[in-house]
Amino acid sequence: MANYYLDTSALVKCYVVSEVGSAWVQDLIAHRAGNLLLLSQIALVEVAAALARKEREGEITPEERLRYLGLFVWDCRRNRYHLLPNPEAILRLAADLTYRRALRAYDAIHLATALQANQLIINAGAAPLTFVSADSRLCVAGLAEGLVVDNPLDHLSPTASRGN
Repeated sequence: MANYYLDTSALVKCYVVSEVGSAWVQDLIAHRAGNLLLLSQIALVEVAAALARKEREGEITPEERLRYLGLFVWDCRRNRYHLLPNPEAILRLAADLTYRRALRAYDAIHLATALQANQLIINAGAAPLTFVSADSRLCVAGLAEGLVVDNPLDHLSPTASRGN
């Protein structure tokens, strides 16, 4: 068992299985893997927005968007993921990260949330978390902030099925 924080670019790969790195992310989140999966609450909005964009751009159908969003919400409700709040301390750190690492607002919130979660995990005596993002700029920022980082785009395995 390992500890992971997934940003939205990684999360979408759990549901849109035709994307590069989807099979790797699906293996990572599979129940049989027993991993601790952490997300920021903003993922609820970002996943919906990412799927809506994919529909508008013709990458997925309206029916697929609804199905993927429904699966994601269901996975959140049944606690497949641990949704982390974004209190004022995280928002302050995120604001600093927008300048220090030249990040967009939601990316900075993801990174700030992961940094705080990582510190709590380490303080509890557990192994550090791995920050998972398919956004190379965010990966570089995570590395610069001292996180272990993994990018699904580095895992070009064949597409997995959604059967976990």
